[in-house]
Amino acid sequence: MHYLFNSRGRYIALWVGNQLYTPSGKHIGHYLRSRAIFVDHSGHYLGEVVRGNRLMLKRSSPFRGVDFGRQQKLKQIGQQGQPDHLGYVEVPHIYEDVPERNLRRTAPPDESEGVEAQGEQLTGRSRQ
Repeated sequence: MHYLFNSRGRYIALWVGNQLYTPSGKHIGHYLRSRAIFVDHSGHYLGEVVRGNRLMLKRSSPFRGVDFGRQQKLKQIGQQGQPDHLGYVEVPHIYEDVPERNLRRTAPPDESEGVEAQGEQLTGRSRQ
């Protein structure tokens, strides 16, 4: 279990296994280990870990605009503690904080077509 923060040190996500949750425990994404990125339920790039515990968007990521396929939404896990606020950390200019709206995305309307959480689509398709 890893607490993830934005560049200002605010707790924004919890990483458990290959899953990503909000601080309140709502499932918001999956970790694609082979790509070292997080994707949302729609299979779109959500961000990556920078400096060990900062969840950031890479502005020039080759995965922005790639569709990794719909991902299954998992159940809520509940709040898993509230870590202390960390201080600001300077990150390279090629990164930016993940927008709050991206961390509140919900699952696609029809979850029955989702990809199993343990399965990972390795061949991304560009969005048109």
